[in-house]
Amino acid sequence: MNENELKERAVHSLLQSKLGKVAPAEAFVIGWRKGWDEAIDMAVEILRNELDKDGENES
Repeated sequence: MNENELKERAVHSLLQSKLGKVAPAEAFVIGWRKGWDEAIDMAVEILRNELDKDGENES
C-alpha cells in the first residue's frame, strides 16, 4: 500500500465515523481508535496472506 492509498483509506475511515458535532478531543479519540482497529485488521490480513503463501509453498 503506497502513501496515497493510505491517506485515502484514512480519510474514508474518518468520513464513515460520522463524527458530526462532537468535541475535537472526542473526534481525536474516535479517529485514533478507528485507525488503530483498521491497522490491526490490516496486520492480521497481511499475516494470514503470508501464512497462506507459506502453506502453499510447502505442499
